[in-house]
Amino acid sequence: MLERRRILSQARSATLTSIALSLGVFWLAASATAKHQQVALTTPAEAISLSPLDVHPRISLSIVEQLRHAHYLKKSLDDQASSQIFEKYLSMLDRAKVYFMAEDVQALEKYRYQLDDALIRGNLEPAFEIFNVYQARLTGRLEFLLAELDKGLASLDFSLAESVEVDRENSPWPAGVTELDDLWRKRLKAAA
Repeated sequence: MLERRRILSQARSATLTSIALSLGVFWLAASATAKHQQVALTTPAEAISLSPLDVHPRISLSIVEQLRHAHYLKKSLDDQASSQIFEKYLSMLDRAKVYFMAEDVQALEKYRYQLDDALIRGNLEPAFEIFNVYQARLTGRLEFLLAELDKGLASLDFSLAESVEVDRENSPWPAGVTELDDLWRKRLKAAA
């Protein structure tokens, strides 16, 4: 019974720390976006690449210190926590695995065990880089859908016996653009 409580406490602690740090990063990204609110986008390709503002490292350091010293669980920020934050961040951005491709996730793996050190130093570049890759993929999917819609619904072949996996949380990341396009074509067809 004590072992079960210890495991539940560790899992709860890791989840709370990951969520708090992720929310902090999201808040930082949102405030960076607010800086660019006056910019009007005419096409999805013009999406702005976000980067930390000067105030963000100080805020990040404050959040990290609060979590390390004021949180009731006194969770350490180490490589294990970094890996959990990495997983939670990817999941929060793309839970359904419909934006990132396997090659994106592979390229971002370099940050899996570095997020803790980066946060401790107030370096938010890794979190913003991950978000910018996500934003680029999101924009690419929007462009794909617009191009498909321009072809008209008649271009969709409803005579094919196809299915689309709705809950993709446990699915692998799409292998490449071709697989991603096919997935989104099926999603569009299912929504039509």
